[in-house]
Amino acid sequence: FRSGAVASVLTGQNKPPSRLARADLFASKTGFQLLELNQGSAVGGSDNVDMCRALLRNPVLADFARAHGLGYVDTVRTQVDTMFAETGLEPGSHPVVALTRWPTKRFDKMLEPYLAAVAVDWRQYGVDAHGCHIGELSRRQGRIWLRGRPVDAIFRMFYIGQLHESKQAPALLAPVLGAAAAGEVKLCAPPESDMFSSKAALVMVS
Repeated sequence: FRSGAVASVLTGQNKPPSRLARADLFASKTGFQLLELNQGSAVGGSDNVDMCRALLRNPVLADFARAHGLGYVDTVRTQVDTMFAETGLEPGSHPVVALTRWPTKRFDKMLEPYLAAVAVDWRQYGVDAHGCHIGELSRRQGRIWLRGRPVDAIFRMFYIGQLHESKQAPALLAPVLGAAAAGEVKLCAPPESDMFSSKAALVMVS
């Protein structure tokens, strides 16, 4: 596990840490307090906007929101905007993006339909998005391919801690990291950005 994780970090693109982050807050008598700040591509939350829209279909909650001037952020749009900003792809270019998870028997039944639903949401914002796991990606002819499609960008939705679940981790990662290093595909939230998502990083500022 350690050799696979270290290799994925050392093969990194030396870019700034990903801006994908989620603040976990709780309400107190004096206002909202920050519990923790989660950073990295596996923070989730793209479906927050769907939950907000569903809640506001309730007339009581809708009246309460209007009375207190409450709104919400379109988390799908911000996620897509972040992908464009970090990859350098142009909005409106309709890139093919692989929403990529790690293959794991424990969560396959849950993650496969979830990523399919996220892909549908992304397509509303001009992205040809497709859910997959990293083992479905292949490298040939100077590109990364997914089910016969050349991929413009990979949106990594797994954390490097999952690498220990498979002895095939180095073999699965090598084509993706090699293609990203060669400029054959854009990689949003490269593995080295996970260093900053570890709570152990707090030691450096303690």
